[in-house]
Amino acid sequence: MNHKRLILCILLIVSCNTMNTSSVFAKSVFKNLDSTKILNKKNQETKVQFNFDLNDKDKVNKAQSLLEKRDYKEALPILNSLAKKNNIFALNSLGYLYQVGYGVNKDYKKAYFFYNRSKELGDPSAYTYLAIMYQYGLGRTIDYKKALLLHKYAADYNILTSQSNIGFMYAKGLGVYKDYKEAIRWSKLAAINGEASAQNNLGSFYENGYGTSKNYVEAKRWYVLSADKGNKFAIDSLERINTLIKESSITTDNNISSLKSLDGFSDFRTMTISRGKTLSKTYAAIKQDFFGSNSITEGKVIIDNQICSSNASYNAKLNKGSLIVECPSGYNATGKVIPLGTRKGSRGEGIDSLGNNFQFNFHSKSKGKAKKEDMIAFFEEQKNIIETAALKSTRGWGEKKKLEKSLINSKKFYALIIAINDYKFLPDLKTPLKDGRAIGDILKKKYGFKVDYLINPKRQDITKKLNQLASSLLKNDNLLIYYAGHGKEDEGEGFWLPQDAEEEDYTNWIPNSSLGFQLRKIKAMNILIMSDSCYSGTFLTRGKSNKINKEKRDLKDYLNIKSRVVITSGGEYPVLDDAGIGHSIFAKIMIDYLTINSQPLTADELYIATRDDIKIFSEKMGHKQIPLYGGLKQYGHKGPDFVFLPR
Repeated sequence: MNHKRLILCILLIVSCNTMNTSSVFAKSVFKNLDSTKILNKKNQETKVQFNFDLNDKDKVNKAQSLLEKRDYKEALPILNSLAKKNNIFALNSLGYLYQVGYGVNKDYKKAYFFYNRSKELGDPSAYTYLAIMYQYGLGRTIDYKKALLLHKYAADYNILTSQSNIGFMYAKGLGVYKDYKEAIRWSKLAAINGEASAQNNLGSFYENGYGTSKNYVEAKRWYVLSADKGNKFAIDSLERINTLIKESSITTDNNISSLKSLDGFSDFRTMTISRGKTLSKTYAAIKQDFFGSNSITEGKVIIDNQICSSNASYNAKLNKGSLIVECPSGYNATGKVIPLGTRKGSRGEGIDSLGNNFQFNFHSKSKGKAKKEDMIAFFEEQKNIIETAALKSTRGWGEKKKLEKSLINSKKFYALIIAINDYKFLPDLKTPLKDGRAIGDILKKKYGFKVDYLINPKRQDITKKLNQLASSLLKNDNLLIYYAGHGKEDEGEGFWLPQDAEEEDYTNWIPNSSLGFQLRKIKAMNILIMSDSCYSGTFLTRGKSNKINKEKRDLKDYLNIKSRVVITSGGEYPVLDDAGIGHSIFAKIMIDYLTINSQPLTADELYIATRDDIKIFSEKMGHKQIPLYGGLKQYGHKGPDFVFLPR
């Protein structure tokens, strides 16, 4: 394992330098990505000589494993030991932990100390972390000029976060005069290398004409690239930009009559493109921009009777570059750029959207020089294929489902099943264990939940587990708590009765108010309680529940807006344990519906789909049982709802 490339494994730091849906810069808020996220290798490949003892390999592996498991306190002694040996991975990791307060008390002075030590040892990424501290006033007095200097040093080593932040600072006028053209240069450098927020910013620049002429097609191109990586601002922008394209009837770069896409280019070259076993000769128009160790080549290339856009970056210090090619039809290719010398031009290698190996040989100016007229003539010779309009392109329109899948895969779902059959002081129940096992099995296999069980737990077992969830779950997580056992109502308060509860002694009863306190402490974004017990409806009938807004929302709203909701098996009355069907009525009907469901399903939709069946079935058994559902506003519910996502 190459530990040079592990050094930044938990430390990607980005600013929210993105544009909102009205295309003005959103309020910049410093954010840290999930600490288990592995950096793009492009961000890590530097020429700095890292201080790494091969004998420490096992320690680094163990520390990284603990960090990925979010076991920060266990990782700390290992990292401290490695840091004493000036191990870059450990220094940057400790800086990050102290900066955000994972496993330690937040301490910007210590974060600065570790980052600065890493900087003194020559790690370019440490310049980025220090720049962020000055840029956002994290334990430092805000100093945009110092932040910019640090970012520019890191950017010279192709650290994408710094390149993107430099673009943001020029766009906002932070430490420099506001300069959208300079913002475009730096944003484009990071965007070509795949930095999502920079790609989104470029989309907004082109959409609004900031530092460039308005170009909805080019805006869409960058929004799509950013949306592919899950950038929520870009995802929200796709529908808007497609509408703008449709309303203005703008065609793509494939406009044969005007070929306006070639305006502004003065360097025309011949080139050879190989895709799989197909070899073809074509033309390209290019313009180059050099700054520091970095350069950008922007081009228009004729591929399959289309004028396609290409962008390439190259870093002289690392001797590496990246390439992206996008065509109006949706055909695209990504790869790397390999310089061949001033007399030979350059070569690009990668994979295209059809799965073919993609390679181009870009001829040098002396060998492949051409005229604009040559390129236009070559293009018009092939105009037997009808030009493609941007509004007919499937790219962008068909991205939503793909992006929703990516969003689903990025979220974590946990379930705590509490099932009590065997009571110490109260009558035993017949079905809770079978109900809980069946519910947990469906949640795990069909909906991707990580399921934990408490079987016949005492009061202390339940409260201890809830405390553990309060400390372990993160704000983007989702939690479902399923309770099957005895319930009680006393003086208007509802209670869960654990295994050690007594009929006339409420010492071990768990009141709704105590559960509500835990709901406020647990940081998970969405929590659903499913309570199959007598008097479970007191959660709603005696609390300050609020009705759910039934208006259908985008999936991202359900996953990113805090919700606290409950579905109960009945109201303020006893409910049936065993109805002769092997499960409680509530559990049986929930199991059946969750099994057949194949679409994203909100808790409200689950309730509506099962409510009448539970009511009718219980009436046939000579019992009145009406489930309830609602949001728990008093425990932090904002809405819209909890959602089940089949995998």
